[in-house]
Amino acid sequence: MTTHAPTRLHSVPPRARLAVRTAFRCVVAAIMVVVPSGLVSAQLATFTPLGDLPGGGDDSQAEDVSADGTTVVGYSISDTSIGIGELFRWTAGAGMEGMGFIDVSFPESWAQAVNADGSVIVGVSKDQAGPPCPPDAHAVRIVDGTMHALGTLRCWSVARDVSDDGQVVVGDLDTEPIPGILFRKTFRWSADNPLSFAIIEPQAPYEHSFYGVTNGDGSVVVGWGVQGANTGGYRWTASTGTLDLGPGTACYEVSADGDVVVGSAGSNPARWTLAGEWQQLSPNHDLFGGEARDASADGSVIVGDAHGPGYEYGFRWSAANGMWNLNTLLTNYHGVDLTGWDLKTARGVSADGRVIVGRAINPNSDVEAYRVDLPPDPWAELGGALEGTPGVAFPSEPPELNAVGTLVAGQLVRLELLNARPSAQASLVIGLSALNAPLLGGTLVPDPLSIVPPFSTNNQGQLALTSPWPAGVPSGVDIYYQYWIDDPQGPAGYSASNGLRSTTP
Repeated sequence: MTTHAPTRLHSVPPRARLAVRTAFRCVVAAIMVVVPSGLVSAQLATFTPLGDLPGGGDDSQAEDVSADGTTVVGYSISDTSIGIGELFRWTAGAGMEGMGFIDVSFPESWAQAVNADGSVIVGVSKDQAGPPCPPDAHAVRIVDGTMHALGTLRCWSVARDVSDDGQVVVGDLDTEPIPGILFRKTFRWSADNPLSFAIIEPQAPYEHSFYGVTNGDGSVVVGWGVQGANTGGYRWTASTGTLDLGPGTACYEVSADGDVVVGSAGSNPARWTLAGEWQQLSPNHDLFGGEARDASADGSVIVGDAHGPGYEYGFRWSAANGMWNLNTLLTNYHGVDLTGWDLKTARGVSADGRVIVGRAINPNSDVEAYRVDLPPDPWAELGGALEGTPGVAFPSEPPELNAVGTLVAGQLVRLELLNARPSAQASLVIGLSALNAPLLGGTLVPDPLSIVPPFSTNNQGQLALTSPWPAGVPSGVDIYYQYWIDDPQGPAGYSASNGLRSTTP
């Protein structure tokens, strides 16, 4: 490994090629310009309303999408359904197809998840379990379009998730180990042993295990432990047993590699990693409150539902982009015309983080499932943040730099500094390569080509620069960004954000 000598913040190394300097000055100038609101760029993302099943009314909701992004599952009112509707499968070629019911005497079913290639769907269909149970939800698994009941231990069961190959199903069911005393438990079902459920016991002191879901190969299960009004997330493997993830937390999904758990902590969207700590997802703008619902294969992209008094919408988060209301992200930074639409949830995301599905309110004020396909994200988070004054939003976290935008000429790009020292001077360092050199107790990420004169953060420690991306920047150019902030509580009078890298498409 090469060891770099400490670098002065305001040193600018010489560059031999004037053409590169000139082009990059255009980029810096573009970043510094604040444009009027309402600028709309050329559309690169696609937004697809999925419609509904025939005959039953205008109401559909998407709950999951396959890892390859091709298959969407959920439920819709149909001409034969009652209650919330009939389980559906959607593909671009076939459109929305109803998958039917276990018992047509109780025509209500809904999907919860789909495997990696869309060939296996799991969910629920109403059925009669027999005395003393009334008609209730029963876990189902659909293979090649045929629905199979997984059974139950007592009255009801719910299949919530499925492994990538479709061979492992995880969900919840009720048990009665002592007559008259009911418990809700997470189960793990395998096609290798289809006549039995493996019960995953909750961690102490919880009596019930709830909302079980699994990773790509079915080896990791996460969910909640429940005791009265108290909840605590858990993570289970065969070798470790049930690991308590802390009080006041809830787990809704785990990444395919099993390393990132997403859900809520303190009623706010959050993620847990193998480092053993929950991280609340940064509240860009007014996004706060809710839960994370799904993650990309490596956990780098998270989607979910933000809700609270007076607001409800789907969000997308990544370390480089931060957390965004999908309506704002698509309209302002991808040029998608959402006139009359309001995206209320984001329930599923593909393995690469690009395809998102959920529920929206359409221009007729009806509930309708949707699918969004985003272009590849040109931004990458590089680390290197240096703590200083505790942030207003997250006192234990260092300053955070996010960016969003497609880097296509004329489209909006936004750089946003969060959680920095309030009312402080912040200089933006930009370069065409990474340096990662020791500086002032931290790490200078860009090899400095330009240092934008200081801006001032607001009273929340935030600073946003928005501009259309300039024309003439060649494809494949890497640009590096990092803020350094005057901060008396930093190791040498400065704190710093993480570094970012953008790569022009």
